[in-house]
Amino acid sequence: MNMTTLHIAIVEDNDDLRDNFEFFLRSKGHIVWGAASAESFRRQRQVTRTDIALVNLGLPGDDGLSVIRELQAEPTCGLIVITARGEMQTRLEAMSAGADHYLVKPVDLRELYVTIEATWRRLSAPPKPSLPRDDETLVTEAGQLWR
Repeated sequence: MNMTTLHIAIVEDNDDLRDNFEFFLRSKGHIVWGAASAESFRRQRQVTRTDIALVNLGLPGDDGLSVIRELQAEPTCGLIVITARGEMQTRLEAMSAGADHYLVKPVDLRELYVTIEATWRRLSAPPKPSLPRDDETLVTEAGQLWR
C-alpha cells in the first residue's frame, strides 16, 4: 500500500525505543515526532499535526489511557497502543477507551508498519452509514422493514 506522508507521534518514555521507532518511520518517509510523557505530548500536539499516535500505557505522570481517552473524540487521529502490558483486562480497557490497535512489546517493526497501514486505511476511507439505533426503523432497498 502506498501511504501518503503521515504525521506520526510516538508517546514513549523509553528514549531508545522511541528513537528506534522514530528512525524506522522516518526511513519510510513519514514525519515523526516523539514525546516522553502525556504532558509533553499534549503541549507539542497543540502546534504539531498528528495523524496517528503510538502510545505507551506506562508513562510517567498521566498514563497512556488518558491520552487515548482524549484523542478518541477526534475521528481523524488513529491510536495504536504499544505496551508491555499484555493482560486481557488492560487490552479491553484500552480498546474500549478508543484505541484502534493494541501491540505488546517487543514489537516487530514490520507488524508495527502493517498496523499503521491498517489504521490509515480506516482513517482515509469514506464514512460508512452507521447502524440504526434500537429506536430507528429503516426500509431496505427491497422495501423490507429493518429494525
